[in-house]
Amino acid sequence: MEFADRLNQLLNHYELSASTFADRVEVNRSSISHLLSGRNKPSLEFVMNVLKQFPEVTLTWLVDGEGTFPATKNALSTSPPLKQKDIEPVKREIEKPVKKEVPVQAPSLFEEVEKPVSQKKRTDLQGKNITRVILFYDDGTFSSHLSDVP
Repeated sequence: MEFADRLNQLLNHYELSASTFADRVEVNRSSISHLLSGRNKPSLEFVMNVLKQFPEVTLTWLVDGEGTFPATKNALSTSPPLKQKDIEPVKREIEKPVKKEVPVQAPSLFEEVEKPVSQKKRTDLQGKNITRVILFYDDGTFSSHLSDVP
């Protein structure tokens, strides 16, 4: 069972909408949407907030799908307290970026876009000025560059 499936099971069990759940665990509503679609993996902060708000959820079930949900009283009482050394491997695993290849469709006039453009005025094919370029890197970071041409 994938994380998104477990999250759906949690929402159904408590009869919560995604937006109500987001409010309870103190995250943006769009974050829940991305988690449910499988686009993103949960952050450590998200996991810890879920565990704090919903005591019937265990860390191993939420992250790895091991055990049962809702947890039995036995499972809750015999779970050892979490230590920092136990959290670190889980943190590294759940914070790995999800890499999905998205096919890119080149515009029909791609060759025109690639031609050198005058340094005085940079425009696309519709005559609009380029004001900002954002570069996304494979490590999940990005940089934003503003145009210096009026």
